[in-house]
Amino acid sequence: MKKTVKWAGIVLGGLLVFLVLAGGVLYYVGSNNLSRTYAVQTARLTVPADSASIARGAHIVDINGCRDCHGERLQGVEHPPHPGSPPAPALAAAGQWSLDEFKETLRTGVTPGGKTLDPEFMPWPATAHMTDDELAALHAHLATLATRRDVS
Repeated sequence: MKKTVKWAGIVLGGLLVFLVLAGGVLYYVGSNNLSRTYAVQTARLTVPADSASIARGAHIVDINGCRDCHGERLQGVEHPPHPGSPPAPALAAAGQWSLDEFKETLRTGVTPGGKTLDPEFMPWPATAHMTDDELAALHAHLATLATRRDVS
């Protein structure tokens, strides 16, 4: 019996030493990975103002169903048709953001003001895969909303 308890203590002690060492190694490796910085080069995009790009942006609005929640004229809707959906804002404001802010919002789900978009209601993970040209065309279309008289 004494021998069994002694060996159990040795095995448990060895296991404890192993776990402490493994935890230390994982902590060291993890903290190095978390503190690593990457040089990211972003391309400055220009907002196209030609009618073809604006029309392409309108097409992107149509095929992605933006009007379903944001209203027929993208004017915003207090009570979207989907149960439990929060109010959908007017998209003219997004057209007033810089193109870089717009692109960053639709790729990360965080607005220039720091608000996080809920992917359950605003499908930004799907827009994250759009090309720079598609996002620029969409932004160009939304930028026209603020100048149209039929948008309240």
